[in-house]
Amino acid sequence: MTTYTIFEHKILGKKAVKKHGFSLGGCLLTGIWTLYHKMWVHAVVLYIWAGLTAGLGVDQGLKAMMSAQFFLYHLPISLLYGLKGNQWLASHLRKLGYEQTTDVEALSPEDALAKAAIPSQTSIPFQHVTDSSSPSSTGLAEQLARLNALHQQGALSGEEYQAAKAKLLS
Repeated sequence: MTTYTIFEHKILGKKAVKKHGFSLGGCLLTGIWTLYHKMWVHAVVLYIWAGLTAGLGVDQGLKAMMSAQFFLYHLPISLLYGLKGNQWLASHLRKLGYEQTTDVEALSPEDALAKAAIPSQTSIPFQHVTDSSSPSSTGLAEQLARLNALHQQGALSGEEYQAAKAKLLS
């Protein structure tokens, strides 16, 4: 069994499930994986690094060039994204307004969502440590401002923004 973390977007009501540990997709298809998960900054850095390492060893011949690219780009980047990719993805979700709700032991992401929906011993509630001096984040004005910021960042389409705004205001 694998441990999955359930994230929920309080404004949109959407849920996301992320696996703990090694990311096979992040390791084998790093560039595509970052684009699929809309991790634009990571994707840009990867493609810039690929461009910088593309010409290494060119004066030594094709074999040296391919060897240099493999050892200086593909292997380290693939291992790094395999080992840290799921952590970076969880951090990216938090930046988009998702909050960690629970950790679940499950066989698949779908199984994790099903187990999280039914309170049981397999679900471990996640408790946030908050500063009591900070203002409450449940105020309508603050939620609307946060929603607008997500829309401005491109995390929400116009339709999603309007639907979430209507949900808040109702």
